[in-house]
Amino acid sequence: DWRIGRLSDDVSLVVSELVTNALRHALAVDLDRPASPPQRSLSGRLEPPPWVQLSLLGTGYQLLCAVRDPSDRPPLRIPADYLLQTGRGLHLVDSFSLAWGWAPVRPVGKLVWAVFATPAEPPLAEPGSAPG
Repeated sequence: DWRIGRLSDDVSLVVSELVTNALRHALAVDLDRPASPPQRSLSGRLEPPPWVQLSLLGTGYQLLCAVRDPSDRPPLRIPADYLLQTGRGLHLVDSFSLAWGWAPVRPVGKLVWAVFATPAEPPLAEPGSAPG
């Protein structure tokens, strides 16, 4: 319905990078323990829950990919080192999306987003109808 056929590889790559970054850098939890609701620390601050949430929203002209994680730390775009296997994720997000950014989420966490312009493709003709 979103008509992103030609963008599917780009969207898949960006989704993979954003989710991987959230899992790698935002979750400091023991993944073998069952998830529990947010707890208050001794200072009274809510501790972040151990989860990552992916949302996709198509508007007809744009596709928004948003990844929410429990970390308050902003995404950090570091200089690319082409000899290492890491550090190029946000460079790829920047290259393959129309725009990207992030915003804090209350009471804890952040949302990292990327937007894509969807191509203006004509809707598919219904079976048996004449092209028009």
